[in-house]
Amino acid sequence: MLLAQAATGELSITITDSSGAVVKDAEVTVKGTDTGAVARVLKTNDQGIAQMPLLQPGRYDSHIVASGFKTVDRNGITVSVGSVISLDVALEVGESTQVVTVTGEAPLIEDKSETIAQVVSAKQVTDLPLNGRNYLDAANYVPGAIPTSSGRDNSFSAYGNTGLQNAFLLDGARNVNYLRGLDNQSRDMVRPPLDALREFTVQTSNFSAEYGAAAGGVVNAITKSGTNQIHGSAYDFLRNDDLDAQNYFATTKPLLVRNQYGGSLGGPVLRDNMFFFAAYEGLHQRDESPATATVPTALERAGNFSQTRNAAGTVVPIYDPATTVGTGTTATRTQFAGNIIPSNRLNAIGNSLAQYYPLPNTPSVGPNVYRRNAPQRIDGKNGIGRVDVQLSAKDSIFGRYAQTQSATSNEAALPAPASNPGIATVTSKGIRDRAGPSRWRCRFLRLRRQECAEAWSS
Repeated sequence: MLLAQAATGELSITITDSSGAVVKDAEVTVKGTDTGAVARVLKTNDQGIAQMPLLQPGRYDSHIVASGFKTVDRNGITVSVGSVISLDVALEVGESTQVVTVTGEAPLIEDKSETIAQVVSAKQVTDLPLNGRNYLDAANYVPGAIPTSSGRDNSFSAYGNTGLQNAFLLDGARNVNYLRGLDNQSRDMVRPPLDALREFTVQTSNFSAEYGAAAGGVVNAITKSGTNQIHGSAYDFLRNDDLDAQNYFATTKPLLVRNQYGGSLGGPVLRDNMFFFAAYEGLHQRDESPATATVPTALERAGNFSQTRNAAGTVVPIYDPATTVGTGTTATRTQFAGNIIPSNRLNAIGNSLAQYYPLPNTPSVGPNVYRRNAPQRIDGKNGIGRVDVQLSAKDSIFGRYAQTQSATSNEAALPAPASNPGIATVTSKGIRDRAGPSRWRCRFLRLRRQECAEAWSS
């Protein structure tokens, strides 16, 4: 089964002269701004349009040459995932050796899509205050989305649909946890580090039918690729209890030590043709949570219930089961003398088990109350690597491997051996490769014949 979700954008350049007449057969060369790799070389059609589908998200420079006109270099064209960008270029009469260069971010128009969507760039993700460095928290700032903090998906709700109805894609491939969040409360399977994300798009309404199985929103995330320049990052975020206020319900200040650290590195393998990028993030957290349990007192362990009282303040009577007389509702028993069970009547196994329970330690709250700061532990590893190859102006390919592993341990209110900590380990892996544009992909995506020819031909 082939899935047609796209991890690309589209650029449409319309070329006219100063009078507004279309210019046919103008040669358009598009290169990656950061990579220098030639992405397309094609000519305008009878309508003066150069259509470029299936472009990897990123920044591009265009070089436009037409006989009888000055050459135009339009640089800094940003193509985002899922976008259909229209760019109008007017040529001036003159020699082709004369070059007009337009630099900087040009105001581009997306007029071929009715999808309600918003692109969140890597800079926005870095600048926004995201607790835990979870990029999906940034989706809460998209119109129509509200955060969710319960259930089997703790991401966001789009226009009233639950988080389980959202679809997640990574580099165009479905990125879904098929346990549907039962193991880690996350609908998405692989969640890359922030430093590995180029951008992501949140589509909340009117998205294409290619994004099936999504009544809610569609999150399409794109990982970074290397460029002609070596670039990278390193970080370490620290939280600890020395900087936190005292928990009102804790008898002592709970422990908290959290380190979230990592880095990234990308660059060229072969300049203008082959690039690599890798990122890693680790998480180590040790903390405590106030917990309360009911335990037997020292007297109750010895069988003495003379001080055991109910909420009304009266002594709770303890009856001798060996004195039961009668049957059914007419049965009667005799209360132990002094409400104390004789030591020879106590079960040896029960006595041994009772010794594993701690004694009450909060008499101001209740005679049977035991409180402590229960230890919790989180260990996470999150890595991703990607290689991009620009084979020619017609062919490109990339491969990406990602793995996320997390282990959590939560102790109960009672310490061991009275209880055992709950330990959970979750490992997610994802492999993605893509070649494009290619003839089969054009046919499968049902591109118009002219669009496919322009994407394939030089």
